[in-house]
Amino acid sequence: MGGSKRKCGPEETHRFSNLSPSRLPRQHDIQAPSTSNKRQFTRLQQEAAPSRSNSLSTQPADNAIESGVGELRNKKANPNLVRPDILYLSGIPNHSRCLLGDVSKHWFSLFESIVNSKELKSAPRPANIVHPDLPFAMVQPADGREGRVLRVMRYEDAAKRKLALPRPQNCVSFGRRLIVYLNHLHLEVMERLGLPESTQILLHDDLLKWVHGEIFHPSDHVLPVLGTIDKPYQSWEEILESNKIGKNQEEIIKYFSGYGKHEEITKISVYLLETYQDHHENFYLPSSYLGKEHDLSVLSSLK
Repeated sequence: MGGSKRKCGPEETHRFSNLSPSRLPRQHDIQAPSTSNKRQFTRLQQEAAPSRSNSLSTQPADNAIESGVGELRNKKANPNLVRPDILYLSGIPNHSRCLLGDVSKHWFSLFESIVNSKELKSAPRPANIVHPDLPFAMVQPADGREGRVLRVMRYEDAAKRKLALPRPQNCVSFGRRLIVYLNHLHLEVMERLGLPESTQILLHDDLLKWVHGEIFHPSDHVLPVLGTIDKPYQSWEEILESNKIGKNQEEIIKYFSGYGKHEEITKISVYLLETYQDHHENFYLPSSYLGKEHDLSVLSSLK
């Protein structure tokens, strides 16, 4: 598939900003986040929780990215879906300066609030219980309560010999970059399908809601990438007796433990969008848009 090389600009930002979250056809009623106590933190997560039905180039560098993305693809997926192409992201020369539309600001604000909440703060110099195979750790909460905080760790050197807990701001920055790339990638796909703006807003809002859920509150017995657990587990063997780390969570952990390079953001963005598409195939087939009936089916299924 070929791709255009567009730079981020006002015309793209406004594609998802004509409707603010308060005017979306499907509202979330998420209030301004607060981090004063556990009850407020839990409320933020519950209000954003997705429904279970939704849980679920010629350049060498581009070839390397495509190879990495290909390894993650579901071989049983529908081959007729209009899939994202890594070339769609070549128009993001400086992702840090790309603006976010209202829909994306809504989800980024919620992401930032939870990451910076007191519930996710760890004790000074905590004794990290690091996963044996992933840069992922259980750490002691800062407020001394029982339980554990789940945090992604980051390699301090290129040889990947030493892990450390990154600052929350690092995680926030990675979250923003991911949303910027998903904006650009998803818009390109929906434009190629000829979807009207109203449908684009619905689908994009639901995509970000699903990604948010995969990070903070995945399905039962799947550990969040960032979150808390009530029991003071002492080992990964103990916690994994009744819980697991899902495939989506594993890939997100790898992204947040990296260095925020274009190749890394591209890989996780394509993976997440394709995974979302696998659960909403009818909306991403070339002949799927049939007018108002299609818009109504989108609205009905995403409520």
